[in-house]
Amino acid sequence: MIDWAGSEALYAFASEEGLRFPEWQFPDGQRVPYLDLVLPSFGAATRHPYTVEGFLADVPHEELDDLTAVQWLIRGGHPEPVVQLAMSVARGF
Repeated sequence: MIDWAGSEALYAFASEEGLRFPEWQFPDGQRVPYLDLVLPSFGAATRHPYTVEGFLADVPHEELDDLTAVQWLIRGGHPEPVVQLAMSVARGF
């Protein structure tokens, strides 16, 4: 998994216990597709675990048919709208 973190195919953050991979990335035991395209769109100020999880897994977005970004991507949605939304979040910080 550490190779995925380095390539940004998965989101990871450091904790006292070591590198952590949040569970929201693995709904139904499968990896969310296209995170390697979405994660680089977040700026350094928006990389906090709560910000990333909130944006990707908790908050539905009107632009994504009122789905969360994770739901959108798992259901086969194109990653570009998620990338654009992540970039707008990064610009807001």
